[in-house]
Amino acid sequence: MTGRRGLARVALVVALAAAATAMAATMAGRTAAAEPAPPAVASASVRWRAPAGCPDEAALRARLDARLPRPLGAGDTLDATITVARTGRRLRARVVVWTPVADVDRELVAGRCDELADAVAVVLARAVAEARALAPVAPLAPTSPVAAPPDDGNVMASMDPRRPADLEPPPSPAPPRPGRAGRRASPRPPPPPTASRVRTDGGLRPALVSGAGITPKVGAGLELGLWLVRDTLALEVVGTRWLERLAGLPASQRFGAAVGLDALAVRACWQPDRYGPRVCALGEVGTMTGRGVGLFDARVGEGPYSAAGLGVLLRARLGEHVALVGGFDMLRAIDRPRFVLDRGTVLFQPDPLAGRVRLGVEVGWR
Repeated sequence: MTGRRGLARVALVVALAAAATAMAATMAGRTAAAEPAPPAVASASVRWRAPAGCPDEAALRARLDARLPRPLGAGDTLDATITVARTGRRLRARVVVWTPVADVDRELVAGRCDELADAVAVVLARAVAEARALAPVAPLAPTSPVAAPPDDGNVMASMDPRRPADLEPPPSPAPPRPGRAGRRASPRPPPPPTASRVRTDGGLRPALVSGAGITPKVGAGLELGLWLVRDTLALEVVGTRWLERLAGLPASQRFGAAVGLDALAVRACWQPDRYGPRVCALGEVGTMTGRGVGLFDARVGEGPYSAAGLGVLLRARLGEHVALVGGFDMLRAIDRPRFVLDRGTVLFQPDPLAGRVRLGVEVGWR
């Protein structure tokens, strides 16, 4: 019996030791689980790649900070990459933004790099403001335990099970959950401005013209044009006055008909770049006049003139609103008036094919 009692005592001691070990491991696990994980280190990274002449990355960060109630700092989590490329007369920016609450991939288009940088800054400011509004609030720091009051003999009252508040500290208030009120309280930047996708320009163009096949010999004249450009398309309305040239008799250089032309042309053009070449299709109508010179019973005659053709304009920028313009047109005459003497001798008739060149100055409002 004594041996059995000894074995029972040993088994009891072993069981108690195992239970104590398990309880200690459980308490250690709970303590480790209760300790909050260290917060992730927030970082803000903005990468800006743009052509020469555009604002640099520091200027973009300044535009972004100006649109935030608090400048971008280490407490913000933001990863943004902006790539700007020039396509023709426009600039395109691909904006890729990541925050803990948003993942943005969009494209912005503008005519100038400053406008594009402002639009990008607004997009980034919106993403940062939303991330700040929806960021979890840090839990309150644990309060230090309150020292026990001195023993005044009322131990039984403090240990009264009907008063648990005397035994446990008051519960910490739950951290507020972000909701609609939190979103409204956070300052929201204004919506990004709509980048200008279509550029409009227009102005006036005085020019000197010279050509062959329109008036006798090599003619010269003055031209005044109004033009309007919208994106890559252009429309021109051009008035031309050709100075009179003498179409003389075969045996004389002083007698014949002085021929002139007043014409109005409409040109529809394609212009891929702001200061690049302008390729045009045109139609022209006018009135050609012939005045007898040194002839007996000289009279004045006139007839309709019309032509169609193709032309090209080359432009070189001289200033912010001024460009030097040179161009060449090829024309196919449709209506060709004839100037004849009473006996039927033909003095002049425009050629079926004609060409002209121009040199002028273009003044625009943008």
